[in-house]
Amino acid sequence: MIKKIIVVIAIVLGLYLIIGVIAPKDVSVEHTVEINKPLGEVFTYFDSLENMEEWSPWQKKGFKTVHEYINEDTSEGSIHRWASTDEDRGEAEHITKRVIKNKSITSDLNFKKPYKLVINESLEFEPTASGTNVTFTAETHYGFNESIKMMFSGVNKLIKKDVQDALTYAKDALESK
Repeated sequence: MIKKIIVVIAIVLGLYLIIGVIAPKDVSVEHTVEINKPLGEVFTYFDSLENMEEWSPWQKKGFKTVHEYINEDTSEGSIHRWASTDEDRGEAEHITKRVIKNKSITSDLNFKKPYKLVINESLEFEPTASGTNVTFTAETHYGFNESIKMMFSGVNKLIKKDVQDALTYAKDALESK
């Protein structure tokens, strides 16, 4: 009987190790949309942390959240924190890391609850004949245990959908003005 228990435990541990080795550790999602507005207007819109409430897919999900802004002028180091008033929804903060006017905005999205996850984000802006291309890139890295959990949780697909939705919401908001 003890041998069978040891064999079962060894099999489970072996499967855990195999899954941990093959589970993806890095996720990178990129999506581009053309917004029919001039570069300066599009960049200024994305450069405002308060506008994030209009285009953030997390805000569109109807969660009740409390927002805090630090250095609202969207300079490097500016922070937008939010926490859900619903216990199971969590909290996060968006920190602006680097801003190159009319070119790019680089930031970190730090989820604190219900799980810890850092997503490195960048927005790249390029003028076109009829407006502005905006490319949103989101990248993250998982450790061994997290990669197993994320492989089965569907978070990677959620990140991809959220990046696409964010640009769609921003395009709609800007083009309706």
